[in-house]
Amino acid sequence: AFNFDGDMITHEIILKLVKWGFPGFEFDWLGPDLKRVLVQELDFVKEANNAERTYRDLGHNKWIYVPKVYWDLTSKRIMTAEFIHGCKVNDIEGLKAMKLSPKDVVIKMIEVFSEQIFIHGFMHADPHPGNILVRPQPGRPSSAQLVLLDHGLYREFDDEFRRDYCYVFKSLVLRDERAVKEYSARLGIVNYKLFANLLLMRSFEGAAVGLGDKMSKEDVERMLSHLQSGMAEYVVLFRAMPRHILLILRNNNLLRSLNHELGVPANRFSIMARYAVQGLASFAPSSDRRPSFSHRFHAFKERLTFTAWLKAYELMYFLNRMAMRTLIRLRIIPNMEQVMLAAG
Repeated sequence: AFNFDGDMITHEIILKLVKWGFPGFEFDWLGPDLKRVLVQELDFVKEANNAERTYRDLGHNKWIYVPKVYWDLTSKRIMTAEFIHGCKVNDIEGLKAMKLSPKDVVIKMIEVFSEQIFIHGFMHADPHPGNILVRPQPGRPSSAQLVLLDHGLYREFDDEFRRDYCYVFKSLVLRDERAVKEYSARLGIVNYKLFANLLLMRSFEGAAVGLGDKMSKEDVERMLSHLQSGMAEYVVLFRAMPRHILLILRNNNLLRSLNHELGVPANRFSIMARYAVQGLASFAPSSDRRPSFSHRFHAFKERLTFTAWLKAYELMYFLNRMAMRTLIRLRIIPNMEQVMLAAG
């Protein structure tokens, strides 16, 4: 306890020094949140309960596994769980040795955290590579199975937050600015354009559509320009932002980093949009305890329509990318990436 309190005091001093040295970089408000989170992580009974709830939520997916907890050897100070062999999720050589597809791993990572956020409202908030193992799926050795570890840090979303966030994400992909503004406000966020930039990791105003599996050079330059000129605005946004969303953004960054490390970008926005629509379909009218047939039929029709719309955009994005590559190969248009590298 003495070491913990000392570490927290050191952390608070460092944040205050950063604020003093860089007045526009104010993140001292993170201190109380960090302390609360670390206290949770040190309660191993809570971690064991989180692990079992995660298994209940995700156990229908055969490509997800949560190690069994041995309760007779678990207390608030220690947790004992099943030992699992596997490699870290970003270990490319380990995946190759097991003859597993890195793209399969990336897609499953996006799907598992999308399901947690949009459907169950119970999210693993620390999914760094050390907390995700990969092994061949029992019975299907060519398919990757993700093993989720370290369940100390979770965040639970109430139904109102989950519904509003589902609508924000669906609206972002559809580029419905009115709806983005409305549902961002319901989440307590006034500057919806900056919020959209953070979720999409590209300019909401400059993007042609809300989909895509990688950022263009123009997107990168636009985002860097926004960050450099508007850091104070981002600090204000972060300070006012619900802590749920800060952790979701952290998860998004970890997924994007994994995409980059494994070299197999996946269409994150498309996958997450599908889960957002599924999440909305899980809400029955308030007067019903169970969704009625008409509600289920309407939800099915909406998912079908939205999926068809997404497929059309994905096809358009694919054809556009192929056309650009063809024009570059034929030297009809310049390769802007090479031009920028040469200029640098």
